[in-house]
Amino acid sequence: LNIFSDAGFYFLPIFLAYSSAMRFKCNPYLASMLAAIMLHPSLITMMGASSSLKFLGIPIISMNYGSSVIPIIFGVLFMSYVERFLSKIIPAILRTVFIPLFTILITAPIVLATIGPAGKILGDAIGAGFMWIYMSPFRVVAGVLLGGGYPFLVMTGMHNGLGPIMLQTISKYGVDYILGISVASNSAQAGSAWAVYFRTKNKKFKSLVNAAAVSATLGITEPTLYGVHLRLKKTLIPVCIGGGI
Repeated sequence: LNIFSDAGFYFLPIFLAYSSAMRFKCNPYLASMLAAIMLHPSLITMMGASSSLKFLGIPIISMNYGSSVIPIIFGVLFMSYVERFLSKIIPAILRTVFIPLFTILITAPIVLATIGPAGKILGDAIGAGFMWIYMSPFRVVAGVLLGGGYPFLVMTGMHNGLGPIMLQTISKYGVDYILGISVASNSAQAGSAWAVYFRTKNKKFKSLVNAAAVSATLGITEPTLYGVHLRLKKTLIPVCIGGGI
């Protein structure tokens, strides 16, 4: 059972590689292969046995990328530029063979030597930073700011940036504090929307609010945010207060 629950997190870089490739518009299978290289058991064994690995003279920093988040996202972003560059210089008749070959040959050593270690250090630092905040006396302030301001993060799409941080802290520490706060904010949006539903006399608007409130109660707040709270504006005040509390 422990293997069942842990496998998804350990091989998380492969899943992230695929979804990152879809976002960066590059080959998702090559991206998944890049992640598989980083998780290959032989590579992990070699890294554990020696701290001075080299590939064609390029020093490879020993790191364990299992359950990591940031390294593969940055690695696939870099790979997307390499793949696009190769698509421009390699004739169409040769692309099927040589684009995958040279993409991996160029990307993998650079990721293992620089991007991967830097991303691992950055990801661990971000995770440790959030853990420190939520275990320190500042956790109340942090919770109020995130819970109260979460609708504005959703409004600008910035809440998507919290996903990698949440995954990083769950995979490394086994806990996450962001999701609980976001649920509190979403619940406040749902509560405020239901209040509008029971108070409004406009039947057409009431029907819209009803659908949005049900959606928010189930955790999808965009219809409520854009269709109700940004339209009325003043209903955002109790949302921010409730989410902050």
